Amino acid sequence: MNIFLLTPTVEGNRMWENTLQIAAPISASTTCLTTHNWLNEIRDNNLKSVPTLLIIVNSHSLLNDEAALQFIKEHNIPVICIDGDLQKVDSAELYNKGVKALANKHISIEKMSEIIRIVTNGGIYIETEKEERGAIFE
Repeated sequence: MNIFLLTPTVEGNRMWENTLQIAAPISASTTCLTTHNWLNEIRDNNLKSVPTLLIIVNSHSLLNDEAALQFIKEHNIPVICIDGDLQKVDSAELYNKGVKALANKHISIEKMSEIIRIVTNGGIYIETEKEERGAIFE
């Protein structure tokens, strides 16, 4: 499993990298990139692998990019979005764009691990409020 984490900044990558490494399955490979260069790095073969799971933090607008959407659909990559303001996010629209999980950015390592497990097993997880109340479909 190749998990790619995308954040808007290098500082964001540093903050989320440890959380991802702990939450991800032991056998998983993790890569952290910024949202502005991830697709080019993969396409230019700077990275030898294609993600099998994509986690986007505070950048769900990235899914408005047609090239990104095409790449995600072409490679059938499930997407997890982590966002700080779930009330401003249209979960139905994101689901139609390949998002399989939507969670608040104040997520615990245990919850992130659970969401990764749910999504990699073909389920979906949509958190609807700041509290840890969500809908899980496995």
